[in-house]
Amino acid sequence: MPSILDHSKYKINLVVQDSYSGKIYDLAPGVESIIWQTHRIASQPGTLEVLIKEGLKETDMIIHPGSPIRFGVNGKDYFYGNIEEPEITNSALEGVGFRIKANDHLKLLKNTLSIYREKGMTASGFFDAAMTKFDARIRAMGDPGINWAVLEPSVAMLDDYYFAVTTLYTMFKKSMTNTHIAEMGQAQYMIRDNLGTIEWRELQALRTPYILGDSSYTSNYTYANTLDGSYNVIRVFRDNEEIGMRDVWTKYDSTNIGRWRARELTIEAEEHMTDAEISDKIDLFLESKNRTNRTMKMLCVGVNGLQAGDGVQIRTARARIDHAMWLESVTHTYSTKSHIMDLELFVPSI
Repeated sequence: MPSILDHSKYKINLVVQDSYSGKIYDLAPGVESIIWQTHRIASQPGTLEVLIKEGLKETDMIIHPGSPIRFGVNGKDYFYGNIEEPEITNSALEGVGFRIKANDHLKLLKNTLSIYREKGMTASGFFDAAMTKFDARIRAMGDPGINWAVLEPSVAMLDDYYFAVTTLYTMFKKSMTNTHIAEMGQAQYMIRDNLGTIEWRELQALRTPYILGDSSYTSNYTYANTLDGSYNVIRVFRDNEEIGMRDVWTKYDSTNIGRWRARELTIEAEEHMTDAEISDKIDLFLESKNRTNRTMKMLCVGVNGLQAGDGVQIRTARARIDHAMWLESVTHTYSTKSHIMDLELFVPSI
Protein backbone atom coordinates (compact mmCIF):
# COMPACT_ATOMS: atom_id res chain seq x y z
CA MET A 1 0.00 0.00 0.00
CA PRO A 2 1.28 3.52 -0.75
CA SER A 3 2.44 5.42 2.33
CA ILE A 4 2.23 9.12 3.10
CA LEU A 5 5.78 8.75 4.39
CA ASP A 6 6.84 8.17 0.78
CA HIS A 7 7.04 11.88 0.02
CA SER A 8 7.82 11.31 -3.65
CA LYS A 9 4.25 10.04 -3.98
CA TYR A 10 2.45 11.66 -1.04
CA LYS A 11 3.17 15.18 0.13
CA ILE A 12 0.31 16.16 2.41
CA ASN A 13 -0.90 19.76 2.47
CA LEU A 14 -2.94 20.64 5.55
CA VAL A 15 -3.45 24.26 6.59
CA VAL A 16 -5.78 25.85 9.17
CA GLN A 17 -6.44 29.53 9.79
CA ASP A 18 -7.86 30.10 13.26
CA SER A 19 -11.12 32.06 12.96
CA TYR A 20 -10.51 33.97 16.21
CA SER A 21 -6.81 34.96 16.06
CA GLY A 22 -6.27 34.81 12.30
CA LYS A 23 -3.10 32.75 12.80
CA ILE A 24 -2.23 30.24 10.06
CA TYR A 25 -0.99 26.79 11.08
CA ASP A 26 0.73 24.23 8.84
CA LEU A 27 -0.40 20.91 10.32
CA ALA A 28 1.19 18.60 7.74
CA PRO A 29 4.35 17.74 9.75
CA GLY A 30 2.29 16.29 12.60
CA VAL A 31 -0.23 14.26 10.58
CA GLU A 32 -0.93 10.78 11.95
CA SER A 33 -4.01 10.05 9.87
CA ILE A 34 -6.57 11.76 7.64
CA ILE A 35 -10.05 10.48 6.74
CA TRP A 36 -11.82 12.32 3.89
CA GLN A 37 -15.37 11.21 3.11
CA THR A 38 -17.87 12.31 0.45
CA HIS A 39 -21.43 11.25 -0.40
CA ARG A 40 -23.48 11.61 -3.58
CA ILE A 41 -26.56 12.67 -1.60
CA ALA A 42 -26.13 16.36 -0.85
CA SER A 43 -27.91 16.08 2.50
CA GLN A 44 -24.68 14.51 3.78
CA PRO A 45 -21.84 17.04 3.60
CA GLY A 46 -18.30 15.94 2.92
CA THR A 47 -16.22 15.47 6.06
CA LEU A 48 -12.56 15.59 7.02
CA GLU A 49 -11.21 14.04 10.20
CA VAL A 50 -7.57 14.63 11.05
CA LEU A 51 -5.37 13.24 13.83
CA ILE A 52 -2.39 15.49 14.64
CA LYS A 53 0.46 14.78 17.04
CA GLU A 54 1.92 18.04 18.37
CA GLY A 55 4.45 16.24 20.57
CA LEU A 56 6.04 16.93 23.95
CA LYS A 57 7.28 20.38 23.03
CA GLU A 58 4.66 22.98 23.91
CA THR A 59 3.42 25.33 21.20
CA ASP A 60 0.96 28.20 21.18
CA MET A 61 -1.35 26.51 18.64
CA ILE A 62 -5.03 27.07 19.43
CA ILE A 63 -7.78 26.08 16.96
CA HIS A 64 -11.38 27.19 17.38
CA PRO A 65 -14.60 25.83 15.83
CA GLY A 66 -15.48 27.48 12.54
CA SER A 67 -11.86 27.86 11.43
CA PRO A 68 -11.30 27.15 7.71
CA ILE A 69 -9.19 24.10 6.86
CA ARG A 70 -7.69 23.05 3.54
CA PHE A 71 -6.37 19.58 2.62
CA GLY A 72 -4.53 18.36 -0.46
CA VAL A 73 -1.88 16.01 -1.77
CA ASN A 74 1.15 16.78 -3.95
CA GLY A 75 0.19 20.42 -4.41
CA LYS A 76 -3.44 19.74 -5.44
CA ASP A 77 -6.25 20.62 -3.02
CA TYR A 78 -9.17 18.24 -2.47
CA PHE A 79 -11.05 19.57 0.57
CA TYR A 80 -11.87 23.05 1.83
CA GLY A 81 -14.31 23.50 4.68
CA ASN A 82 -14.81 24.63 8.24
CA ILE A 83 -13.88 22.93 11.47
CA GLU A 84 -16.90 21.65 13.33
CA GLU A 85 -15.13 20.18 16.35
CA PRO A 86 -11.50 20.56 17.47
CA GLU A 87 -10.50 18.20 20.27
CA ILE A 88 -7.23 18.40 22.20
CA THR A 89 -5.69 15.56 24.24
CA ASN A 90 -2.67 15.59 26.51
CA SER A 91 -0.62 12.49 27.35
CA ALA A 92 2.29 12.47 29.75
CA LEU A 93 4.16 10.08 27.43
CA GLU A 94 3.18 11.31 23.96
CA GLY A 95 2.42 14.95 24.58
CA VAL A 96 -0.36 17.00 23.02
CA GLY A 97 -2.52 15.78 20.15
CA PHE A 98 -5.43 17.17 18.18
CA ARG A 99 -8.40 15.44 16.58
CA ILE A 100 -10.11 17.81 14.14
CA LYS A 101 -13.48 17.23 12.48
CA ALA A 102 -14.60 19.47 9.60
CA ASN A 103 -17.47 19.73 7.08
CA ASP A 104 -17.43 21.04 3.53
CA HIS A 105 -19.81 23.73 2.30
CA LEU A 106 -22.71 21.35 1.59
CA LYS A 107 -23.45 21.82 5.29
CA LEU A 108 -25.02 25.15 4.25
CA LEU A 109 -27.77 23.28 2.36
CA LYS A 110 -29.31 22.37 5.72
CA ASN A 111 -30.32 26.03 6.12
CA THR A 112 -33.94 26.93 5.37
CA LEU A 113 -35.46 29.39 2.92
CA SER A 114 -38.88 30.40 1.64
CA ILE A 115 -38.92 30.88 -2.13
CA TYR A 116 -41.26 30.59 -5.09
CA ARG A 117 -40.24 28.48 -8.08
CA GLU A 118 -41.79 30.17 -11.08
CA LYS A 119 -43.57 28.21 -13.80
CA GLY A 120 -41.20 27.38 -16.67
CA MET A 121 -38.07 27.57 -14.53
CA THR A 122 -35.55 24.73 -14.85
CA ALA A 123 -34.21 22.93 -11.79
CA SER A 124 -30.70 24.29 -12.36
CA GLY A 125 -32.13 27.79 -12.90
CA PHE A 126 -34.05 27.45 -9.64
CA PHE A 127 -30.85 26.29 -7.90
CA ASP A 128 -29.14 29.48 -9.09
CA ALA A 129 -32.06 31.68 -7.98
CA ALA A 130 -32.33 30.07 -4.54
CA MET A 131 -28.58 30.26 -3.92
CA THR A 132 -28.61 33.93 -4.95
CA LYS A 133 -31.39 34.72 -2.49
CA PHE A 134 -29.78 32.72 0.32
CA ASP A 135 -26.37 34.30 -0.28
CA ALA A 136 -27.88 37.80 -0.09
CA ARG A 137 -29.61 36.93 3.17
CA ILE A 138 -26.56 35.60 5.00
CA ARG A 139 -24.24 38.33 3.67
CA ALA A 140 -26.63 40.89 5.20
CA MET A 141 -26.01 39.15 8.54
CA GLY A 142 -22.22 39.48 8.24
CA ASP A 143 -21.47 36.04 6.77
CA PRO A 144 -18.70 36.07 4.11
CA GLY A 145 -21.13 34.43 1.69
CA ILE A 146 -20.97 31.41 -0.59
CA ASN A 147 -19.95 30.53 -4.14
CA TRP A 148 -21.97 28.34 -6.51
CA ALA A 149 -21.96 27.32 -10.17
CA VAL A 150 -24.14 25.46 -12.68
CA LEU A 151 -21.82 23.41 -14.89
CA GLU A 152 -24.32 21.18 -16.76
CA PRO A 153 -27.72 22.92 -16.82
CA SER A 154 -30.96 20.95 -16.82
CA VAL A 155 -33.38 21.63 -19.67
CA ALA A 156 -36.84 20.54 -18.49
CA MET A 157 -39.18 23.41 -17.57
CA LEU A 158 -40.98 22.75 -14.29
CA ASP A 159 -44.31 23.84 -12.82
CA ASP A 160 -44.52 26.58 -10.24
CA TYR A 161 -44.19 25.65 -6.58
CA TYR A 162 -43.85 27.59 -3.32
CA PHE A 163 -41.31 26.23 -0.83
CA ALA A 164 -42.25 27.59 2.60
CA VAL A 165 -39.47 27.41 5.21
CA THR A 166 -37.82 24.44 3.48
CA THR A 167 -34.19 23.35 3.59
CA LEU A 168 -32.20 24.20 0.50
CA TYR A 169 -31.38 20.52 0.06
CA THR A 170 -35.05 19.45 0.13
CA MET A 171 -36.15 21.99 -2.48
CA PHE A 172 -33.24 21.10 -4.78
CA LYS A 173 -33.89 17.36 -4.37
CA LYS A 174 -37.59 17.77 -5.22
CA SER A 175 -36.74 19.85 -8.28
CA MET A 176 -34.18 17.25 -9.39
CA THR A 177 -36.68 14.41 -9.07
CA ASN A 178 -39.23 16.32 -11.15
CA THR A 179 -36.53 16.98 -13.74
CA HIS A 180 -35.45 13.32 -13.96
CA ILE A 181 -39.07 12.45 -14.75
CA ALA A 182 -39.56 15.28 -17.24
CA GLU A 183 -36.29 14.52 -19.05
CA MET A 184 -37.22 10.83 -19.29
CA GLY A 185 -34.17 9.71 -17.35
CA GLN A 186 -31.72 10.98 -19.96
CA ALA A 187 -29.66 12.82 -17.34
CA GLN A 188 -29.11 12.56 -13.61
CA TYR A 189 -27.99 15.55 -11.59
CA MET A 190 -26.28 16.05 -8.27
CA ILE A 191 -24.88 18.86 -6.15
CA ARG A 192 -21.40 18.68 -4.69
CA ASP A 193 -18.78 20.91 -3.14
CA ASN A 194 -15.66 21.83 -5.10
CA LEU A 195 -13.27 23.57 -2.69
CA GLY A 196 -15.91 25.96 -1.43
CA THR A 197 -17.97 26.27 -4.61
CA ILE A 198 -21.30 24.40 -4.50
CA GLU A 199 -21.72 22.98 -7.99
CA TRP A 200 -24.69 21.67 -9.96
CA ARG A 201 -23.38 18.66 -11.93
CA GLU A 202 -24.61 15.89 -14.25
CA LEU A 203 -23.25 12.38 -13.64
CA GLN A 204 -22.13 11.59 -17.20
CA ALA A 205 -19.85 14.64 -17.09
CA LEU A 206 -18.13 13.17 -14.03
CA ARG A 207 -16.89 10.00 -15.73
CA THR A 208 -13.19 9.41 -14.99
CA PRO A 209 -10.64 7.23 -16.85
CA TYR A 210 -10.06 4.92 -13.87
CA ILE A 211 -10.65 1.17 -14.18
CA LEU A 212 -11.15 -0.68 -10.90
CA GLY A 213 -11.28 -4.44 -10.55
CA ASP A 214 -9.37 -7.70 -10.44
CA SER A 215 -6.20 -6.44 -12.10
CA SER A 216 -6.22 -2.80 -11.01
CA TYR A 217 -6.41 -1.28 -7.53
CA THR A 218 -8.35 -4.11 -5.87
CA SER A 219 -9.56 -7.68 -5.78
CA ASN A 220 -11.55 -7.05 -2.61
CA TYR A 221 -15.21 -6.38 -3.35
CA THR A 222 -18.80 -7.31 -2.57
CA TYR A 223 -21.32 -7.20 -5.41
CA ALA A 224 -25.09 -7.29 -4.91
CA ASN A 225 -27.80 -7.61 -7.55
CA THR A 226 -30.92 -6.93 -5.51
CA LEU A 227 -34.68 -6.61 -5.95
CA ASP A 228 -34.79 -3.94 -3.26
CA GLY A 229 -36.32 -0.91 -4.97
CA SER A 230 -37.39 -2.93 -8.04
CA TYR A 231 -40.99 -2.85 -9.36
CA ASN A 232 -42.70 -4.57 -12.29
CA VAL A 233 -46.16 -3.01 -11.80
CA ILE A 234 -46.62 0.76 -11.89
CA ARG A 235 -49.96 2.25 -10.80
CA VAL A 236 -50.69 5.97 -11.08
CA PHE A 237 -53.78 7.51 -9.49
CA ARG A 238 -55.37 10.93 -9.43
CA ASP A 239 -58.42 12.09 -7.49
CA ASN A 240 -61.38 12.89 -9.76
CA GLU A 241 -63.51 15.42 -7.88
CA GLU A 242 -66.23 15.40 -10.55
CA ILE A 243 -67.19 11.79 -9.89
CA GLY A 244 -65.86 11.55 -6.33
CA MET A 245 -63.51 8.66 -7.18
CA ARG A 246 -59.97 8.09 -8.31
CA ASP A 247 -58.72 7.63 -11.86
CA VAL A 248 -56.14 4.85 -12.03
CA TRP A 249 -53.63 3.91 -14.75
CA THR A 250 -51.62 0.68 -14.61
CA LYS A 251 -48.81 -0.85 -16.68
CA TYR A 252 -46.82 -3.99 -15.93
CA ASP A 253 -44.23 -6.44 -17.25
CA SER A 254 -45.67 -9.96 -17.18
CA THR A 255 -42.25 -11.54 -17.83
CA ASN A 256 -40.74 -10.08 -14.66
CA ILE A 257 -43.91 -10.74 -12.70
CA GLY A 258 -43.29 -14.40 -13.54
CA ARG A 259 -39.69 -14.08 -12.35
CA TRP A 260 -40.13 -11.98 -9.21
CA ARG A 261 -43.88 -12.13 -8.42
CA ALA A 262 -45.84 -8.87 -8.61
CA ARG A 263 -43.98 -5.91 -7.10
CA GLU A 264 -46.13 -2.80 -7.28
CA LEU A 265 -45.25 0.89 -7.04
CA THR A 266 -48.13 3.36 -6.66
CA ILE A 267 -47.61 7.05 -7.32
CA GLU A 268 -49.87 10.10 -7.55
CA ALA A 269 -50.23 12.19 -10.71
CA GLU A 270 -50.19 15.97 -10.54
CA GLU A 271 -53.54 17.64 -11.22
CA HIS A 272 -52.42 19.43 -14.39
CA MET A 273 -51.07 16.29 -16.18
CA THR A 274 -52.74 15.08 -19.36
CA ASP A 275 -53.43 11.40 -20.04
CA ALA A 276 -50.49 11.34 -22.48
CA GLU A 277 -48.17 12.84 -19.86
CA ILE A 278 -49.31 10.30 -17.29
CA SER A 279 -48.67 7.49 -19.77
CA ASP A 280 -45.16 8.83 -20.37
CA LYS A 281 -44.59 9.01 -16.61
CA ILE A 282 -45.63 5.38 -16.17
CA ASP A 283 -43.34 4.32 -19.03
CA LEU A 284 -40.40 6.15 -17.44
CA PHE A 285 -40.96 4.59 -14.04
CA LEU A 286 -41.44 1.12 -15.52
CA GLU A 287 -38.28 1.49 -17.58
CA SER A 288 -36.19 2.59 -14.62
CA LYS A 289 -37.71 0.45 -11.84
CA ASN A 290 -38.39 -2.78 -13.76
CA ARG A 291 -34.88 -4.06 -13.27
CA THR A 292 -32.65 -5.31 -10.52
CA ASN A 293 -30.41 -2.80 -8.75
CA ARG A 294 -26.68 -3.37 -8.91
CA THR A 295 -24.51 -2.10 -6.10
CA MET A 296 -20.94 -2.79 -5.11
CA LYS A 297 -18.60 -2.18 -2.20
CA MET A 298 -14.84 -2.12 -2.75
CA LEU A 299 -11.72 -1.75 -0.65
CA CYS A 300 -9.05 -0.27 -2.93
CA VAL A 301 -5.59 1.17 -3.05
CA GLY A 302 -6.14 4.92 -2.76
CA VAL A 303 -6.53 7.17 -5.80
CA ASN A 304 -6.06 10.81 -4.87
CA GLY A 305 -9.07 12.99 -5.60
CA LEU A 306 -11.78 10.39 -6.35
CA GLN A 307 -15.02 11.48 -4.73
CA ALA A 308 -18.72 10.70 -4.66
CA GLY A 309 -20.42 11.26 -8.03
CA ASP A 310 -17.38 10.26 -10.09
CA GLY A 311 -17.87 7.47 -12.62
CA VAL A 312 -15.38 4.60 -13.03
CA GLN A 313 -15.19 1.44 -15.12
CA ILE A 314 -15.59 -1.78 -13.09
CA ARG A 315 -14.03 -5.01 -14.38
CA THR A 316 -14.35 -8.21 -12.37
CA ALA A 317 -14.22 -11.68 -13.90
CA ARG A 318 -16.13 -13.69 -11.29
CA ALA A 319 -19.05 -11.21 -11.06
CA ARG A 320 -19.00 -10.83 -14.89
CA ILE A 321 -18.92 -7.04 -14.72
CA ASP A 322 -17.39 -4.76 -17.33
CA HIS A 323 -19.33 -1.51 -17.31
CA ALA A 324 -19.43 1.93 -15.74
CA MET A 325 -20.60 2.49 -12.18
CA TRP A 326 -20.76 5.68 -10.15
CA LEU A 327 -19.44 6.35 -6.66
CA GLU A 328 -22.19 6.66 -4.06
CA SER A 329 -19.78 7.28 -1.20
CA VAL A 330 -15.99 7.43 -0.92
CA THR A 331 -13.87 7.23 2.21
CA HIS A 332 -10.16 7.98 1.81
CA THR A 333 -7.97 6.95 4.75
CA TYR A 334 -4.41 8.27 4.81
CA SER A 335 -2.08 7.00 7.51
CA THR A 336 1.67 6.78 8.00
CA LYS A 337 1.46 3.26 6.53
CA SER A 338 -1.07 3.41 3.72
CA HIS A 339 -3.67 5.19 1.62
CA ILE A 340 -6.81 3.13 1.04
CA MET A 341 -10.35 3.84 -0.21
CA ASP A 342 -13.66 2.36 0.88
CA LEU A 343 -16.10 2.72 -2.02
CA GLU A 344 -19.82 2.24 -2.45
CA LEU A 345 -20.90 2.20 -6.12
CA PHE A 346 -24.18 2.08 -8.01
CA VAL A 347 -25.65 2.01 -11.52
CA PRO A 348 -27.74 5.16 -12.05
CA SER A 349 -31.50 5.16 -12.56
CA ILE A 350 -34.03 7.92 -11.87
